[in-house]
Amino acid sequence: MPTAATQRFYASRAGGAAHPLFVDDASCATFIRLLAALPEQGVQVLSFALAPQAYALVAEGPPTDVKRAVRRIETDFARSAEARHRYDGPIWAAGAAFTPLVRPGRLQRAIEEAHTLPVVARVAPEPTAARWSSARAHAGVEPWPAFLTPLPAPSRPLPPAATPTPAAGRPVALALADVAAVTGVPVAQLSGGGRRLGLPHHAAIHWLARVAGTTQREIAAALSLSPAAVSRSLARSGASGEGLPEDWRATFRHLETRLSAGPSPSSTRSGPPRE
Repeated sequence: MPTAATQRFYASRAGGAAHPLFVDDASCATFIRLLAALPEQGVQVLSFALAPQAYALVAEGPPTDVKRAVRRIETDFARSAEARHRYDGPIWAAGAAFTPLVRPGRLQRAIEEAHTLPVVARVAPEPTAARWSSARAHAGVEPWPAFLTPLPAPSRPLPPAATPTPAAGRPVALALADVAAVTGVPVAQLSGGGRRLGLPHHAAIHWLARVAGTTQREIAAALSLSPAAVSRSLARSGASGEGLPEDWRATFRHLETRLSAGPSPSSTRSGPPRE
């Protein structure tokens, strides 16, 4: 967590209408090289993404240092673009926007918002398909760049338990039925593969990975999702499901205990423990 002297910001800025901004790979690489120098200035980079005419990043550090460092990047990039492309006039539009990230959960939403920039700009079908972005590192499909600060919470699910229990290996169909019973959402809706995943989808993915022992690719196939979407969902729900509602977590814990203990002759219905 940031200390009292530091703060996290979502920073973004668009290019001016007169000139293309990130017009080629060399322009993008120039911006990334400037971005990579931020840790030396006491500013940590948590995520970033480039679109043809804008950038977005999440950074952490003393507020004055963060704003000064980002403005220096913009100035140095503008000089480089003017020299390479012989631009005449301003490269950037109005000043950079700095949004403090102080509310609970706001950091993760800001990272996701930054990663969707190439999708909104229609240069990538999904965040992890963008080349000039940290989305793939956050999804765990490529190594973290040296200058990118990993988040305290892991971006990948925990490995399977060393000692399997009777609950492990639960069939996917039964695991989905478990989630439907806990969340009240029909299985057909859980496996619909909607573009924007809700909490029931995250609960289904968490439960499939935790109890059914299903791989990310198998989960993606069962729910009609991409493996990257499954990876992001696992990161959002957390290793112990802390991103899910507490009553769902309590019910899942109870159900997992019952499954690990084996079948019960008195009841076959899942549900929270009775008071």
